[in-house]
Amino acid sequence: MEIRQSSKVERSKQITDAILGFQKSKVLFTAVKLGLFEAILSHQSSTLPILSKELGLSIEGLEMLANTCVSLGYLNKEGEVYTLTALTNEFLLEESESSLTGYIHHCNEVLFKLWEHLEDSVTTGKNVWNEAFGIPKSSVFQNLYKDEKSQKRFMSAMHSMAQLASPTLVSAFELEHFSTIVDVGGASGALLVAALEKYPKMNGVLVDLPSVIPTSSKYIEKVPKEISNRIKLFEADFFADELPSGDLFVLSRILHDWNDSDCIKILKNVHSKLQSNGAVLIAEKIVDEDKSGPSHALLQSLNMLVQTEGKERTFFEFKTLLSAAGFVAERAQWKRTGQSVDVLIAYK
Repeated sequence: MEIRQSSKVERSKQITDAILGFQKSKVLFTAVKLGLFEAILSHQSSTLPILSKELGLSIEGLEMLANTCVSLGYLNKEGEVYTLTALTNEFLLEESESSLTGYIHHCNEVLFKLWEHLEDSVTTGKNVWNEAFGIPKSSVFQNLYKDEKSQKRFMSAMHSMAQLASPTLVSAFELEHFSTIVDVGGASGALLVAALEKYPKMNGVLVDLPSVIPTSSKYIEKVPKEISNRIKLFEADFFADELPSGDLFVLSRILHDWNDSDCIKILKNVHSKLQSNGAVLIAEKIVDEDKSGPSHALLQSLNMLVQTEGKERTFFEFKTLLSAAGFVAERAQWKRTGQSVDVLIAYK
């Protein structure tokens, strides 16, 4: 007979799930970092003695980790043999087309350590690069791009999230009448590629820092020629340099990195190169007007607090920034997408 839980126990479960949520995250981070899923893939299936020897892990610790992965839906287990689930094959292998391992590595090696100092961020209102890593607070992207390994890890993280959301983002509004899309801070070009796939008459320009463009080009080389042939790479700092001209600009996960005055600078730079009747497409998590939800947007705002100078914003706050930069804020529209970011469009 099933014992019915009391309402107090049911209520407390919400709290205990929040308290212990980090454990599930760290299990996933650890399995990916140690190469557990890749090792099982290489054998199609495997046992603990084989995996322990191949990965250099203790049998006892590996057994606990692997069995926890079974319980969380990342592995199957029949007798002593472990195999990958469909979920893991799709999202948790390095070479999977929909792989999220880049973002997992970024979370494990950077964000997890920054979030350990959330109390300091809330107290000071500043990021915590110094507290977590002993490096200056002021140069966020210098920290993320401090060496080739760091840059590749961050761009892989952004690419893995962007490639999932981008097809929805470029379909949210009718964009087929635009001819040239300029993706500012486009990194891997995932959103740009999605736009050019959907709109075959459109050409694209990927704009990023000179230090980033060589890595961007490696991502672009992997897409079909009918897409890559319509993409130009353009080196620029969106604060200091003149941007290329176009009738549709994209700012995806850019504005949430910066304070209001810097956002206005970026938007003014975009506005100055936007052709008549052109538009800017902004992809960010949008906070409810009373700022009490949705929780994923508010959590991301805290994520910005610990690592940048920015935050997630309401639609009204975006309209205020857009108006200050010269856009017709009254024509702005936005939509929730059900993806990792929402989307907003505003016109010159």
